Amino acid sequence: MTQQVIQAEFSRLFRADKAKKTGQFIKIAADEAERKALTARFGVRALPELSASFEIRAWKKNGVRVKGTVKARLEQICVVTLDPFETVIEQQVERLFEVASDQSGQVLAGEFDIDMDVDIPDRIIDGNIDLGEIASETVALEINPHPRKADAVFESRYKGDDPLQDEPQRDNPFAVLKNMQKH
Repeated sequence: MTQQVIQAEFSRLFRADKAKKTGQFIKIAADEAERKALTARFGVRALPELSASFEIRAWKKNGVRVKGTVKARLEQICVVTLDPFETVIEQQVERLFEVASDQSGQVLAGEFDIDMDVDIPDRIIDGNIDLGEIASETVALEINPHPRKADAVFESRYKGDDPLQDEPQRDNPFAVLKNMQKH
């Protein structure tokens, strides 16, 4: 069985063994080609800006803590008016990473059981942490799947509150007859 490797649209690898206890600050930004590729992944019309600033610190024996702010400016289509509009995302993020190993220190591969009540750190893969993917995932989670402009108003064709019970409001085709004079 071969594993398919998915190439990230926005990748900035950080070597986990370079993390310091005192911490270090790193700023990243997606270039035009990366932002264009991410528009398809996010299902948005445009992504003029995606950047992040992270503080990276060594954590525990073989782990890394990544904490920072992800900023994005994107263009979506309003589900009510079908007009494009801009959305700004600024989200704090904190993620923990460590090398997955068993009690003897052997690095684990494949499947293993996870206790869902405990916040499990992400795995460090091949000694790297992908800061670009952290930023991309953060933005993807913040995008409204049903975007609506702030001033968009939806006017229902139904009379009451329950469209399943009410008949849609329609112009009465016989209303014109009411205004006709009798001969």
